[in-house]
Parts: sequence; structure tokens; C-alpha cells
Amino acid sequence: MHAPKEERKDKAVANTALKEKSNYKQGLALEDNRPDATAQRKMQAGIANNFSPQPIQRQIEFTDTAEKFGKDDGMKFVLAYGMSEKKEAIDKMIPWLTDGEPHIYKNIKEAISSLGIKEEIEKPKDDSISMVVKSVNGKIGSPPKVEAESILKLKKSKQQGSHPLYDVTNLSGKYKLKGEPSDKSGFQGMKAMENQEVEVPSVISLTLDDGKDYLLMDHIPHLQEGLSFVNYSRSNEEVIKAGYQLGVVHVTDISVANVDRLPWRGNKYTGHLFNVFQNQITGNVVGLDTEKPKVMTEDMEKDIALELNEIRKKTHDYAYGMGEILATAKDRNKITLKPEQLRFFADGFEAGLKKGLSGLKKTE
Repeated sequence: MHAPKEERKDKAVANTALKEKSNYKQGLALEDNRPDATAQRKMQAGIANNFSPQPIQRQIEFTDTAEKFGKDDGMKFVLAYGMSEKKEAIDKMIPWLTDGEPHIYKNIKEAISSLGIKEEIEKPKDDSISMVVKSVNGKIGSPPKVEAESILKLKKSKQQGSHPLYDVTNLSGKYKLKGEPSDKSGFQGMKAMENQEVEVPSVISLTLDDGKDYLLMDHIPHLQEGLSFVNYSRSNEEVIKAGYQLGVVHVTDISVANVDRLPWRGNKYTGHLFNVFQNQITGNVVGLDTEKPKVMTEDMEKDIALELNEIRKKTHDYAYGMGEILATAKDRNKITLKPEQLRFFADGFEAGLKKGLSGLKKTE
């Protein structure tokens, strides 16, 4: 049975209105005008415009990878090569997908070359420099033979910290040249570590032709930064050894007002645990980045005296307190030992503090 004429008319009007509403919504759709989206639409349009209705077996082939692209592989080709190679070349290759002729090359670079587009080779930047030694200020260990008027050829090291660091390229062996801060002496700090029998690399203090001071040091190839070497100790003896060596280093840091390692009143108990170093070959803590202020202020002297006096009077409590501080620090380089192992660390740290204090007496 057919619907009444009036009902059919109402449905027709409703359908027309629904269609107009749908078209209106489509007209309101926002076009994605981002550069990547625009480029992709142009590529898709270019491929679509160049497609031939004739069935074609093969258009582009790369023999190195056995890849073959036909008319139905337009977007596959663009996604595989359009984002990683020259866009100009890809645009010129798109018609190859549909021109009915086979285009066989070893690889995409050979195909680009066939279009007369030269591959641009970015020349590496030459960041090497030469500097002249003006004076030799002091030595520790057995550094290379460098004298006044010696020329150092340098290349900026990939490892950079708060001070300039260079690889020295014209000396026999691997050496690093590190800039000294203007108000502190890393050489004097390392000298203090050497006096306490803490491992330090061979180093020579230099003034170069730019008027600044530098440290020319042996390169330590296997250097662990942070306290992870303590956490990964394989035995209680290793935990005790790590604590002992850090105790000696800590007393030495305090004696020269170095504030860039374990927490003490001189750095308002903050510290920088990343500046703890271990030579993974020898297993020893290394006294790097020990910087002594060139001018000791009254406040520095007071902080040093108070901290060392506290260590002398309450060595045991100080050591166990430091263990707790290092285990609860908000620092990814903190100690993560189990409670029983933390006690072994504190025992070693206590012994190291005593050794450090006795070492200071010998140098006073």
C-alpha cells in the first residue's frame, strides 16, 4: 500500500532539508593547512593526476633492495622516499609510476642523479684551533712534556661541562685540556687530593696565549659518574671500600672549600652527587673537579673549621648521618643500598673520615 500523497511530500521535504544540512556541515569542515598536511595533499593530488587507467606491471625498480613500485604504489613510494630524500626529485619521479616505461636503478640516490640533481654534501665544520703555551705553572704525576711556547692543537670535546673542554690532537697519547674557572683553582684542589693519596690523573697547569689558565690532563677512558658504582657493588667489602674512599675525599673537599660534591655546611647541604667519579679499571674514587677558591673568605674559613670540628668530635654519628643523607637525597645519583649494606657504607665512610683528618695534620 502506498503512503498518502501528503505524507510522501513531507518526507521529500525532510530529505531535502537533511541533505542541505549535511552539505552545510561539510562546508564548515576546517581544512588542515599545516605544512606537512599541505605537502601530503599535493603529493596525493600529483599521483592521482598522473595515474593511467591502463594496467601496468612495473614502473620503478631498485635492484639493491629488490623494491618495485607500480601505479597502485604511489603513496607507498612517497612514504618510503619522499620524507628522506630531496622533495624536488620525488616530485619528478612521481610520473614514472604511471608513464608505462620501466625505470630501473640500483637505489634512490642513483635515480636522483639520473635527474641531474646533484647530491649536496655537507662539509664537516672544522672546529680545531691552535693555542700557544705561555707558562707552565705546576705538575702532578707524569704529564706530557709541554713547555713555554709549545703549540697545542685542540678540538672541542663532545663532553662539555661548565668549563671549556678540548681534545688535544698533537700529543702522543690521549689528553684533555680543561679551562679553569677565573676564581678557583682545580690544580690546587687536585694537589690536595694527591697529598691525601686519592687517585688523580697526571696533570699540568698551564697559562695559554689567551691569558687564561687550563689543566692538561690524562684521559681516563672508563670513568663512572655518580654513586651508581656504590649501588652495584658485588660484596660488602666493595661497599666498605667505596665508603672509605669517599670519606677521605669528603674531608679533603672540605679542607679546600670545594662545594661541588657531597653535602656539607659550605654548600648549605645541597651538593652535587653527579660529581663523584670512579675509575672502573682501578676501582678507585678519583679526585676530579676539586676546585679551591683562589681567595678564602672569612665565612669559608669559618664553615671549614666548624665542619671539620664536628667530624672530629662526632665521627661515627657524622658518618651514619651522611649515609642517610645520601640514601634519601632527591637526586637520581643517590645511594640505593639496602639498610644492612648502608651500615657497611657508613662504617667505611667513618674510617675514611679518620684517615682524611690524619692526612690533614701531616700537611699542616
